[in-house]
Amino acid sequence: MKIGHYVREERIKKKLRQEDLAEKVNISPTSLSFLEKYHRMPKFDLACRICDVLDIDIKNLWENIKYELSEEELIEKNKA
Repeated sequence: MKIGHYVREERIKKKLRQEDLAEKVNISPTSLSFLEKYHRMPKFDLACRICDVLDIDIKNLWENIKYELSEEELIEKNKA
């Protein structure tokens, strides 16, 4: 699962709007939307804040990132 999808799913489970989560983690709603839609990896400190607010284990978030990176590496290797 892509990081953005995971964050979005967890946010929806907590019944938070993007604006609510963005405010709680101290970023703009636009930044959160970009993270969710375009699957941008957050910096570690932001990832920790997101996990705190959504009450998820940072390990679960990083597992999604690790999987995503592995998937991207495979795509790059296949292009070469």
